[in-house]
Amino acid sequence: MPISYNKLFKLIKKKNRSQYYLRQNGISPSILNKLKNGKGGLDARTIEKLCKLLDCQPGDIMEYIPDEIDNRTLQEMSTPELQLSQRSQKINDDKLSNQHESEKIYYNQ
Repeated sequence: MPISYNKLFKLIKKKNRSQYYLRQNGISPSILNKLKNGKGGLDARTIEKLCKLLDCQPGDIMEYIPDEIDNRTLQEMSTPELQLSQRSQKINDDKLSNQHESEKIYYNQ
């Protein structure tokens, strides 16, 4: 499942909240069980309710995990500097490509 809710359960524990507390405030135990087992997801209303109850942002309770790693190592994926460098290189490559296209059009006129 590409969306992981492990952060949710860590946050529940960190904030000393119980499943009983969540159930009393409208979060079904079956939803939590499905999330723990990787069998379900959350709709926007439930995300909003959890964020309100736990005083957090959506990114604090879930994260996107790609199905495939595209030949990159986990270490590379977790290095923000490398990710920024790769994005910058892509932007520079795109600019250079667009510049060459502009020159072709100018010289072919």
